[in-house]
Amino acid sequence: MYVFMAVAAILITVTSVIYKQSFLRVLPLYISLAVGLFQSRVSRYASLIGGVNSILYALVYVYYHLYGSAVYALLVSCPIQLLTFIRWN
Repeated sequence: MYVFMAVAAILITVTSVIYKQSFLRVLPLYISLAVGLFQSRVSRYASLIGGVNSILYALVYVYYHLYGSAVYALLVSCPIQLLTFIRWN
């Protein structure tokens, strides 16, 4: 599993360099990799980090004028993940 995540991180880095993306646009992708790792270990904090990450995704969506996706990230994805973190037993 670590090999696949490392390969994904390397590919994200390579394509972001090739297409000259700013780090702030690529940051949510790296955080999503970390969330996947935490979820595979059944960590409670995956939902908390994922909720904060959805806010970063919303900012990127607004930058690209994808307002529907931004609203979904802020009003659906973020609250669901934060509620999951709060209600975790």
